[in-house]
Amino acid sequence: VIIPYIDWKFFFHGWNLSAKFGSVANSDFTVEGRNAWMAKFKDDEQEKAGEAAKLYDDARRLLDKLVSDNAGYINAVFGIYAAYSDGDDIVAEGVRIPMLRQQKKNDKNEYLSLSDFIAPASSGKKDYIGAFAVTAGDGADERLRVYEDKGDEYSVMLMKSLLERLAEAVTEWLHLVIRKDYWGFAAGENLSVADMLASRYRSIRPAVGYPSIPDQTMNFVLHEMLGTDEIGISLTENGMMNPPASVSGFIFAHPQSKYFVIGPVSEEQLHDYALRRNTETEKIRKFLSANL
Repeated sequence: VIIPYIDWKFFFHGWNLSAKFGSVANSDFTVEGRNAWMAKFKDDEQEKAGEAAKLYDDARRLLDKLVSDNAGYINAVFGIYAAYSDGDDIVAEGVRIPMLRQQKKNDKNEYLSLSDFIAPASSGKKDYIGAFAVTAGDGADERLRVYEDKGDEYSVMLMKSLLERLAEAVTEWLHLVIRKDYWGFAAGENLSVADMLASRYRSIRPAVGYPSIPDQTMNFVLHEMLGTDEIGISLTENGMMNPPASVSGFIFAHPQSKYFVIGPVSEEQLHDYALRRNTETEKIRKFLSANL
């Protein structure tokens, strides 16, 4: 169910190979089409194309083994909550979720916050927000240790990179079933996997640690909302998730919702955000250092 949602472009990128190999892998990278695939590249690209082909074959063999062994590393949890926005905060069934807002001037003269995609309480409209967490690494340490004990670093690296891609693939699949079945705001959606990987659907799912939610301690909020420990995810004192092949975030259904980068955060906003997070400014400063 999940393997078709793997975006191989990012898999190859992680191995310092061109994303265009992944573009082909996402469409016609089959044994039968291998010769035709290789012919698409120039003579000076043939060596790299050969490396990509071998890497892909190794990855598919490992995936097949995980399936045949019923590895069971994948878990997911999500919730859909009645919500409203209050300034730059989102309130989801009593849980206050502070968000940041863009401050750097841009060509469109817009300064976005994720809270903009939730109706304010004053509007009188009923609105919702989704929250999710997935992992593709629950229990994978045992297999990784076997490879490590054998000194098989290649298999360790291959499995870790595959688990990361599987976590993202689970997220893609989960977003689909939420849109169409559980939340149902896109019940009539009929898109190919390629279209989904290109985000050609209504809705966004910004993940914690990504450009619109750069504060990884937001994982503590999601941990409390979703009970992520029940699917095998634990948090470090800094909010990082274990297993590493895990993704968490929020889902917005607003038709105009879109991805964006928060960018630079001023001292004033840093202090305001820390107050809204009910924590010390210096503690938050550490997690937003890249934005200051």
